[in-house]
Amino acid sequence: MSTRLLEQAQFHGAKRLVYPRHRKFWIFTHILIFCCSTGVVWETVTRYLSNPTYMVQMTAVKTWVTFPTVVVCPEINVPQEKILQFLGRIKYPPGVDATYVESIIWQLGAFYSRDVTFETADLESIQRILEFNDMDVETAGAMLTSTCEEILIKCKWRGKNITCSSLFRMEMTSYGFCCVFNGRSLKREMKNPGYNKKQAVQKLHVSQVGPNRGLIVAISQNDTRPPINTDLYYKWISLKNNGFYYVEMLSNGTPVPIASEIWAGFSTKGIHIADEVRYLSRDLRRCRMTDEPLKYFPEYHRTYCLMECEMARIMERCNCTQLQHPVLPGVRQCGARDIQCVRSSVVPFGAGVCNCPMTCDRDIQISMPSSFRIYPNLPTIDSFYEGLDLTRISIVRVYLQNVNKMIFSRRSYFTHFNLFAQLGGVFNMFFGCSILTILEILILLWRAADSALGN
Repeated sequence: MSTRLLEQAQFHGAKRLVYPRHRKFWIFTHILIFCCSTGVVWETVTRYLSNPTYMVQMTAVKTWVTFPTVVVCPEINVPQEKILQFLGRIKYPPGVDATYVESIIWQLGAFYSRDVTFETADLESIQRILEFNDMDVETAGAMLTSTCEEILIKCKWRGKNITCSSLFRMEMTSYGFCCVFNGRSLKREMKNPGYNKKQAVQKLHVSQVGPNRGLIVAISQNDTRPPINTDLYYKWISLKNNGFYYVEMLSNGTPVPIASEIWAGFSTKGIHIADEVRYLSRDLRRCRMTDEPLKYFPEYHRTYCLMECEMARIMERCNCTQLQHPVLPGVRQCGARDIQCVRSSVVPFGAGVCNCPMTCDRDIQISMPSSFRIYPNLPTIDSFYEGLDLTRISIVRVYLQNVNKMIFSRRSYFTHFNLFAQLGGVFNMFFGCSILTILEILILLWRAADSALGN
């Protein structure tokens, strides 16, 4: 291309390239400026791609707050009286007696609890006995587990005494059978013939603060045997902080020792997503919105995503589905020979095995449980304690600590338009360029090509 064509260019220093006297200086200068501008552009784009958002903390006062899901789990160890009742109800195959079944039946918990040790041969024997009685593992496990009516002896909700059976439901969780308040089970919902993944659910709320205005539960502690394995012999509670939580992805909670009281005051924080962040691509914002449903769960949460990933791993590796997981058409339930495979396929939280980013916009409840001993000889002024044997119970109180809600607003440093404007400013600073300059350069290149072809 003839250098004379550069006389028509509108970017800084282009005309200087026409004159041989200063051409070398200006070529070196343009190369240096081009390298500098490329570095600034690279830094701008990299910053946009690596950290496009930031958080701003605010405070708001809420008139009501969604109450967390409360899960009370009995001991994984099978109570002796439950074993005797079970032995009296089943039929025995030839060559099997009650003594033998009593010696191995405690291993049944290995199907739904990873804390239970087992022998595969014993589990296979248990399965054969259950099949002989036309009984599945879940039904047998429910028969051997303390019911909610047996472990929850008194309840109070929002200042009023109420029967515990109207508040709690026995559900299969990732840690076995537990009593669930204000929670839901995907396994149970998917069994419903009219199941609709988008069906709205009613959540329980609370508007008053204080330990007497939430949920109070008296838990029976009748098992006084010395603990052989602590993980199997204590009752425990778990508070899930998102309101009406799916219990299939339950995490371990707080042990409930005998003759003790646990207070769990919670406060809430929420994450608000600004519009400019909401419409960023999922890869840029590095989180997913709750209204982006998963394959089975109607809303997104990282723990739900991890569970679906775990389900897929178990089906792929073991060709079955766990007892705690939803029953899927055409997929068999894992048996005794599959337990070892299932346990080796569990997805460790945060191990990077699954592509499950954090949730963008879910409210979170913060709770710090504290416990202290109950002294039966001391007088009490709360009527809730009347008629209770304080030496054989535990009390759990879950309540709203305050009505202040922290809000973390996720905002964008700049949008695509801001990025375009910043890049325009970079090139204008170094070259005095504009969109018209780019058009001029294209015309010059076209004319140069046309001149070369003409020659």
